[in-house]
Amino acid sequence: MKNIKPYLILLIGEILLIASFLHFGEKLNENVLVLNICVSSIIYLLIFSSFLFPLLDLKDKSQSAVASLGINWFITITYSFSALILMLFFSLTKSQEFKIETQILVHFILLFLLLIGGFISTKASEKVTEVFQEQNAQRSKLIEIQKVTKSTFSRIELMNGISPEIKFKVNKILEDLRYISPSNSEDAYTIESNLLVMINKINDLLYHYDNNKESIETTVMQCEQLIKERKQVYSI
Repeated sequence: MKNIKPYLILLIGEILLIASFLHFGEKLNENVLVLNICVSSIIYLLIFSSFLFPLLDLKDKSQSAVASLGINWFITITYSFSALILMLFFSLTKSQEFKIETQILVHFILLFLLLIGGFISTKASEKVTEVFQEQNAQRSKLIEIQKVTKSTFSRIELMNGISPEIKFKVNKILEDLRYISPSNSEDAYTIESNLLVMINKINDLLYHYDNNKESIETTVMQCEQLIKERKQVYSI
């Protein structure tokens, strides 16, 4: 029922709009009256559908609609104002210069401009979505590394006999990862892939810590070096 209500409101409003034109526009030429009803209906649907069907979707993390919101309102207001002014001008003027064909042509030009604005608005939303997806792809590797490093540090915390220096260094790596910005650079991807391999290697070496102390220390140092290198890489 909730999904039907907005459509019912729109329908009732449209019926009232048409009824008003038929009642108050008796003296208008029939063709002009039909044209005015069509133009007014477009304006009505544009404005009121924006309130009844909000563009913003709070579930959409990219919030792509925000990019097009200003454009949508600008073209809606511009079109509506222009169409109303022309409609009133054509309806009130007594000049024979403005035949119905001329009026239809002018309104179609306005409608065409409205469609162009809608196309631009759609492209703006698509660009925001594209950037959001690209940033997510860039973050995914870093998020994976953070998860693996956190899991490794938790393991180290629970183990006995682990060098305090190793604990400190792994914790420092985890902290440093939080301050690394995503990057679309190929160098960043390579470093992150190598870093993930190194962290997983530490995880494997921990199963036989006593026999792998030196290897763990070396691998941790390699991780520290990779972190330093990654901090120097930014988006292209």
